[in-house]
Amino acid sequence: MPTETRVREEDLAWLVELEHKQRSFEKEASFPGRPRTLTSRELKRILEIIAGYGLICEMTHNGYGPMMQVYAPPPAPNLAPTAILAVTYEQLPCNRRKINGPDAWRNGWEAFSPVTHSARNRVLLSRYGFEEPRGYGAYIC
Repeated sequence: MPTETRVREEDLAWLVELEHKQRSFEKEASFPGRPRTLTSRELKRILEIIAGYGLICEMTHNGYGPMMQVYAPPPAPNLAPTAILAVTYEQLPCNRRKINGPDAWRNGWEAFSPVTHSARNRVLLSRYGFEEPRGYGAYIC
């Protein structure tokens, strides 16, 4: 049965710091509510950390399209994982110019689903009582 691998503190801290950076940007942005676009390097590192450590992640819907929620492993077996980072389809580097619509939503699905819908992640989601991942149509408006 898949298990989480012990996460290096600096990788976990980087994810938490990125979340704070994103929320600060949203508060200070000239267009409130506009999320900060991730760099290609940031997105790559997020996905590598999730896949490399087997972090729990789930695809959800942010009101328009796909969003990925990333969780830190629980500190003890009977505790729930803690949400540490949320990434929306709008923040993807490839969606810098297209905020909404089928292409932007598809880009979110294609970026997130390899980790959110992996066999390993499905087991972890089930173990911690999260919903089973659904098909593409469940995550778009």
